Amino acid sequence: DYTKAIGVNLQSVIPYANISRPGCFAYPDMLEVGNFPPQYNATQYAMDRTHFGAWCVVSAPLIIGYDVTDANITDRVWDILSNTEAIAVSQTWAGHSGALLDESDEQLSYIYPKHIQQEMKAANAKYGELYASESLEGVTLSAYQIWGKQLLNNSWAILMMNNDGSNSRDVTLEFSKVPGLASVVDVKVRSIWNKTDVGVYSTAYTAYNI
Repeated sequence: DYTKAIGVNLQSVIPYANISRPGCFAYPDMLEVGNFPPQYNATQYAMDRTHFGAWCVVSAPLIIGYDVTDANITDRVWDILSNTEAIAVSQTWAGHSGALLDESDEQLSYIYPKHIQQEMKAANAKYGELYASESLEGVTLSAYQIWGKQLLNNSWAILMMNNDGSNSRDVTLEFSKVPGLASVVDVKVRSIWNKTDVGVYSTAYTAYNI
């Protein structure tokens, strides 16, 4: 379930941002790229790409979790999994593993599909409260989040996430929220997914209709 992967698994790395490092990276579980069913108004492609980007920006181990013998899934997600610029973000170490930089005050609540609830309850019964620290019913998370990872030469990889599965929104990154960029006059922005330069901005950058 996408909301569980983002609302629980990804959030679990937040306390370890300052200690996660080569040889001991935080692990929010294996990738579910290719496994998500359509949910809310979000496309499978958007969910897969955001999920992969999130794992890259927090330096999580990139372990493919779908059936790689399924050619249809591979065709659908391969440009995501093989994006060399995204993988470079994951593999670059410049002193920080990646962290949550900003998020909305607005909170959204999602109820897990019945089969996810049943799987979690069955795991608790089998393994002894495996999910004791989290809700078996659903998850609450910020309407948007901005994650970042420091790269080389004072550059940063930024992931701007709209967690509202029902509505698109504009998300703004204030450069003052990024360590080391507050005093930079001109910030060059590049799209990793499109592999193109977007432009030069002074104090903030807004991603529209994401």
